[in-house]
Amino acid sequence: MAQTKRTFNQARIERDLDDRIVPQGTYRDALNISIDTSEDANVGVIENLKGNQLLANQNILGLSSSSNPNAKVIGSYPHPEKDRIYYFVTGDKSDGIFEHSLKDNTINTIIIDNSTFVASSPTKVILPKFAFSDAAVSASVNNAGIISVVSPIATVVALTADFNTTVATNTVRSIAVQVTVPAGYSNTGKLLSGTVTATQNAIAAPDVSILDCTNISAAGVTLNGEYITNNGLTAIGFYYKVNTGGSTTVTTYGNQHVIRTLSGRAANLSDSFDAVLDTDVIVTDKDGTTIASSNYLYRNNSGNLTTIAFKSSLGTDTQIRAKLPITVSQVSTATTVTNALTAAQIQSSGTNCPVTPITSPFSKVITGLTANTTYAAIAYATNSVGTTLSSIKYFTTTASAVSRPTADKLFIVPAISESGVENRNVGYGDFKKGDGNYYIQTVTGASSGLLSDSPASEGQITYSATGPSTVTFTNIAGVSGAKNDSEQIQASGLSTGFYNITASRSGYTSSTIQIKVGSPSNASRESIFTPNITSTGSGTTPIVGKVLEGSTGDVAFHYNANTTAAPNAVFKIGPFESSVSGTVFIPLQTSTPRDLVAGLPTFSGFDASKLDISISGKTNGVDYTATIWDSGPSLFGVLPCIMIECNPNTLNGGTASVTHTLNITYNY
Repeated sequence: MAQTKRTFNQARIERDLDDRIVPQGTYRDALNISIDTSEDANVGVIENLKGNQLLANQNILGLSSSSNPNAKVIGSYPHPEKDRIYYFVTGDKSDGIFEHSLKDNTINTIIIDNSTFVASSPTKVILPKFAFSDAAVSASVNNAGIISVVSPIATVVALTADFNTTVATNTVRSIAVQVTVPAGYSNTGKLLSGTVTATQNAIAAPDVSILDCTNISAAGVTLNGEYITNNGLTAIGFYYKVNTGGSTTVTTYGNQHVIRTLSGRAANLSDSFDAVLDTDVIVTDKDGTTIASSNYLYRNNSGNLTTIAFKSSLGTDTQIRAKLPITVSQVSTATTVTNALTAAQIQSSGTNCPVTPITSPFSKVITGLTANTTYAAIAYATNSVGTTLSSIKYFTTTASAVSRPTADKLFIVPAISESGVENRNVGYGDFKKGDGNYYIQTVTGASSGLLSDSPASEGQITYSATGPSTVTFTNIAGVSGAKNDSEQIQASGLSTGFYNITASRSGYTSSTIQIKVGSPSNASRESIFTPNITSTGSGTTPIVGKVLEGSTGDVAFHYNANTTAAPNAVFKIGPFESSVSGTVFIPLQTSTPRDLVAGLPTFSGFDASKLDISISGKTNGVDYTATIWDSGPSLFGVLPCIMIECNPNTLNGGTASVTHTLNITYNY
């Protein structure tokens, strides 16, 4: 029979046709061959499949029929790179995973489970009983005596009330606890009681900080502080005083950011640091200790928020938070304060400003400060351990918006009474009194607005005069060291006309006024002021300073004799010739008018910054000048005074005599 040769490039099985007519490229049957897979990179080529070998009588746990009846392989996974096969076996007594090594024909057990489950009739499940100890209750007591109890698996409450007290030494506390049994137990929902112990640590000294000062003005400030925890605090507040010099040297920074809380280990800084480089910052902890730059990452984010993150080298999260508040300062804004006060010095001699209630943060509004003055302030907190003082915060009050008298300048004003004037002065009315003579008083200005800051003037002033005839001055002796100097000019013998009266003192700016004798032909000017006094807010509307005339006779607070009360006096400057300027004082009080024997008049709590002054239709600083004395030359200097300086010719617009409305408003 002739030999038939077939190719199988696209081989497929064909079992429907007779052997004699099977087409080229097909085959009738094939065993143990493969063309679509190959272990030898021969895909597409018919090759024999590798054979299987029965590994019988393997005396290995899990495979042996004696040790594991009905064992059978339920899956396998080859690992040709290692010549190994992993297969999964189940049987009546055990299940397992085994490894067959082809190299040495060995079988190794990977894992085997010998547990057996025998199906039986259902039985009643018996739940365990929950005991108090199963709750694993833990308790803590903070140093203020507040109890906390927790359990990882049950609801728990403390039956013992908070101790609400502090202890001087660490103290073990016994705490009664009630537990609610959780689900899954035979006594679920029941309440179990027991006791646990916890240690209450001794109270520590308070941790208090002073924050940035706010609302700084010429006369006031708001001091701000905070404490971290209320460890039995009994008092909080501030001390402050003028930084007149102490025993230390400190550095202050114009640009600072205080970090009081962290997000993780990081914080955002204020906008003022967005342009500040890392080489221009210093970072300090609450104790003032510098934190090395290696312990933090400072990022200037080019117009976005600048951040700082603290590295693990600085400590744990808890350790870092114990360093709060942390202060970031711009080094280039540093100012050195020499002879600065210490916190202890501020406490010992400063003004104490307690704050209630005890809460954090806390603030105190301070008033009555001196303008353009540097103060040092600290916060404090007190508990049973003692008082903790914060670091020092410096602030400088702003320049006063209140116009004050020119220092080292003399002012001549009319005297108070008809005659026998002594050393009393209110600075209004006529120079010419009821006896026909002229009485003048001279006072020296004080930039503080306090007459007490003026130098003693009694007998210290030199007077001179020019005019139609010779003027004689007679000193009216007063109290030694008085701030005013009083002089009398005898009218008898003086010729008609204007006389220039000049007061002089070495080192001081002199003052010149005029007195008018008779009816000279020269034109004169005088400005008369009508006080219009109002107030805003809740408080007594001020009145013109006055004292009722009684047993004190001619020292009553007005210039006309035989009157019952001021303001019977006329408030005026002049009559002067057109080139001459003068001064008038208007004293203010809020107390009820009374005889001088009953006591001096008062203006309680006077604050010059609350006083508004104007002359209707005129401009301060152009047509006139208004300044304020907190305690001026009015009746021994006890009352605040408004001082008006002007040239009557200028104020009147060239008119001989004009009455002006002087608007005075006190804003409570």
